[in-house]
Amino acid sequence: MIITKQKDKKTIMDYLKDAKALFIAGCAQCAVVCKTGGEDEILSMKDYLEKHGKKITGTCLVDPPCHLVKTKKMYQEHK
Repeated sequence: MIITKQKDKKTIMDYLKDAKALFIAGCAQCAVVCKTGGEDEILSMKDYLEKHGKKITGTCLVDPPCHLVKTKKMYQEHK
């Protein structure tokens, strides 16, 4: 398992300053255990970003996203 740490919201907003529409993906394995990017955190981030004027086009919880082939397949299904 990988240990993850969530970035602070100011840093995230700095990264996303020019973005208008976003899709949020989380990890159903390590990030769930660390409480940094599971379903609860995805929904919290979605609410936060929407309150700050960002359009969220969708969300998903990938099991686990570090497996690139599986992640690409899930992304294609959500297009």
